[in-house]
Amino acid sequence: MFWQDIKEMKNHHDRSAEELALFAVEFFRYVDSRSALTADAQKLIKWEVMLGIPVDTSKSLSERRSVVIAKLRGIGTVTKELVKLTAESFEFGEVEVIEGDGTVTIKFISELGLPPDLSDIQKALRDIVPAHLEIFYEFKYNTFAMVKANFATFEDLLNSGLTFEELLTTKLGGA
Repeated sequence: MFWQDIKEMKNHHDRSAEELALFAVEFFRYVDSRSALTADAQKLIKWEVMLGIPVDTSKSLSERRSVVIAKLRGIGTVTKELVKLTAESFEFGEVEVIEGDGTVTIKFISELGLPPDLSDIQKALRDIVPAHLEIFYEFKYNTFAMVKANFATFEDLLNSGLTFEELLTTKLGGA
């Protein structure tokens, strides 16, 4: 006879499984509450204070999380990969890091226009890139050729209702 066939043992096993499942749920809830990726507003403040980041509650949680994550990633030896990871932690797509003679260029390659939290990106990168290196930023915009290819006439362009800013930063068909 196996212990699984004993009614008391089966009952004990079932209760233990329920307790273990409850423990797992609480454990992962605890871990999530301690992670910068999932921290609520109060826990995020603790991360910001611990890392010496000014608390700015006027920014969205997403923007504040990006600053915390960038700061955490920026700890350690500065490499091209670290600079890329830090810049990409700000939810504005992919970047390319180009090293030059005394310079580092951050080229935003997957999104059009300026990142909404550019000043936070600049601060995070300035904090990790050695002070003797100058940092340049390159942004992606629609070109005249792209606009010309998407609008047959100037009247079509005017009828689109796009502002100049939108014309530069809106993904155009075929662009």
